[in-house]
Amino acid sequence: MQWWIFRLPPLFLLPFILYDFEIFILIQSFLFFHVSLGLKTIINDYTHNKNQKYLYYWLSVFLILN
Repeated sequence: MQWWIFRLPPLFLLPFILYDFEIFILIQSFLFFHVSLGLKTIINDYTHNKNQKYLYYWLSVFLILN
């Protein structure tokens, strides 16, 4: 019966770990969305050539996803 004492507490902690992981994923997704909106605003404000804007948009998408 002693080994149950060591095995039981992690089972009670499992739902809280999953809850923390969901919150972490939610915060990360909002962070990436915030960064991408900020980069798009900066690109729109400081580049005037249409081809450069598209190039910078694609670069920002690939850099954020990497």
